Formats: sequence, C-alpha cells, structure tokens
Amino acid sequence: MPRAIASAFVLCLVVGCSTSDSSTTPSPPMVIDITVSPQTLVLGSEGEWVTVHADISYSLVDAVTLMLNDVEVAVTKSDANGSLVAKFEVDSVKAIVHPPDATLVLEGVTRDGSTFRGSDIIRVTDNERHST
Repeated sequence: MPRAIASAFVLCLVVGCSTSDSSTTPSPPMVIDITVSPQTLVLGSEGEWVTVHADISYSLVDAVTLMLNDVEVAVTKSDANGSLVAKFEVDSVKAIVHPPDATLVLEGVTRDGSTFRGSDIIRVTDNERHST
C-alpha cells in the first residue's frame, strides 16, 4: 500500500492534482486600456450615452458582464478593428460622478471566465461654460 500512495503522490507532482480548496485566490484581472467619451461630462447637458472604447477584442467579451462603476451596459458592439465599444446611459453615469473629475472603471468577464478592467479619468462640470 505505501508504494501505491507514493505512486499517487508522484503522479500528482507530475500531472497536477485538482483540489476543492476554496481558499485559492483568483488571478488578478487583466488590465486593458479604455477611452471614455465624452472626456468632459457636463451634468446639466443633454445627451444619451457615455461611450467606452476598449482595447480588447469584442469577440472575447461576455457583454452582459460589463459594468462601468456599477452602471450596467446598455449597448455593445465592435468597432472597425474588432475592439469592444460599450455604451452606458448618460443619466446613470451622471448620477455617480461629481466635479471636478471622475475615474471611470470598466470591468467585465471574457467568454472563458477571465476578468478584465480598465480605467479613464474624465472631467466633470456643472455647466456648459466650464466644459472647455
């Protein structure tokens, strides 16, 4: 019997053994570049979308997982290069930002279960005259 245990131990070392240890820490999210538009958000202005252009292939992304500072994504598509474009309702974003600036963080999960995140800083102003 000791020989069988030793063989199993060697097999685990060579092949790798799966454990059900829930204390393993998940890998950190992949960091991507994003650009938020508009770069200056005027709280008193009209508008429909805050758009995020992300440096990740649209085909890799599980679109329903996308969040911008806890605001759910409204529309997703790919740009001409196949990269992710995500749109968020402007009023929902306005509700979570304050002058003079805000760091917006896009988070999501890829189709294979990996997490990713990217951030961009935008200006936030109360009225049109401060938007230049």
